[in-house]
Amino acid sequence: MRDRSAGPRGSIRGELSGFVGRRAELGRVRAALAGARLVTLTGPGGIGKTRLAVQATAEVRRSATLT
Repeated sequence: MRDRSAGPRGSIRGELSGFVGRRAELGRVRAALAGARLVTLTGPGGIGKTRLAVQATAEVRRSATLT
């Protein structure tokens, strides 16, 4: 059973600091998300894959609510 205190299903956790740089990578992830339901980010640990995914998801959700 899912923990109800964790927030609504599909919620994105807030970031503690700003997202700086990596605009090119962010653009590529957003473009990939525009053409596919599932995008996999790969690479060595500690390079910011999760942070990039969270930022891209937040931006895609924001743009979807504006249209």
